[in-house]
Amino acid sequence: MEKQDKLIKENTELKVRLEECEKVREIKQEMKEEMQEIKKQNNVATMKIP
Repeated sequence: MEKQDKLIKENTELKVRLEECEKVREIKQEMKEEMQEIKKQNNVATMKIP
């Protein structure tokens, strides 16, 4: 039973870490999209300057 309890605890900890990683991945994706939008805006702005 002790080994099973240890595995259950480890599994739970890994699930929590996975959730944290998924949140970070989502944030990184949002930031990447925002950066791309800023780059587009910068390109448009520099094209307007004679």
